[in-house]
Amino acid sequence: MNLHAPFTGTILLPDKAFPTGVSPVHTPDGRVVAQIRWHALSMRGKFEVLDPFGREVASGGSESMTGRKMALRDPRGTSLAALKLSLMWPSGTATLSLPGGTEIGVKKATFSERKFAFTGAAGEVARITPTTGVFSFHPDAYAFEALRPELTVVVAIGIAQCLREATKSTRNSRN
Repeated sequence: MNLHAPFTGTILLPDKAFPTGVSPVHTPDGRVVAQIRWHALSMRGKFEVLDPFGREVASGGSESMTGRKMALRDPRGTSLAALKLSLMWPSGTATLSLPGGTEIGVKKATFSERKFAFTGAAGEVARITPTTGVFSFHPDAYAFEALRPELTVVVAIGIAQCLREATKSTRNSRN
């Protein structure tokens, strides 16, 4: 699977892996297409997207002190995507901006903060759904389903990570 080409289909993003800090991203049939390297002590939710061989293809995380602006960049620092959370983020809207100027709306699809819908000018582009139960030891394991070829695999993984971090931050601020 070409990580930099628009795709349709499903990729599975497991929850954070301890103690290694690296989680595989795979297709439903088990083929590893990428990896996510987590930074457990990062206040800004920093992470890297790696190819199946461990080479960095993107990095991301919060770019503001408030955590409302998140970005995904290639290893040279070029923007691959930017996610801006609304001031009402806990109620669930955000805007995903791609380098060509395309903007995609992101909305929480349920109160549980575990489902997201991505909508472009032509309708629904993608969705994120949980692959585990709410009370699981891994509540943030997701499936990213691309319905239209508007996002690359790298962007899908990176934006799912940014949303995961935003959701965890919201959840933690309530406790």
